[in-house]
Amino acid sequence: SALLATNSMICRSVLLAFGLIALAAAIPVDNGVEGEPEIECGPTSVTVNFNTRNQFEGHVYVKGLYD
Repeated sequence: SALLATNSMICRSVLLAFGLIALAAAIPVDNGVEGEPEIECGPTSVTVNFNTRNQFEGHVYVKGLYD
């Protein structure tokens, strides 16, 4: 009986965690790029500079090329 109650509580906790993660992923971000991005091609790199509508603090990744 105690083991069943513990397993049930663990299952509910896991489901709640997944629900909260899904909810957080669905929150829209109110931001966007303003103007045209500036792109500089170097011999071993590409630099992209852009302005955002609202303050942005984070990382930008190349789709398919991040670890």
